[in-house]
Amino acid sequence: EDAAGYPLRLAEAIGGLLSDTAARERLAVVGQDRARAFSWRDSAEKVWQLHADL
Repeated sequence: EDAAGYPLRLAEAIGGLLSDTAARERLAVVGQDRARAFSWRDSAEKVWQLHADL
């Protein structure tokens, strides 16, 4: 696919979300759930463990 079409597709997706309250709410919940999978503490522990394993 031609990258020149990306801005148009992004604009269409944003426009769709602006007019679809249920989709916005659903994505907000899913996004928050996904964000919980990451934390600074977990990332730091993984980096420390990586260094310890070296």
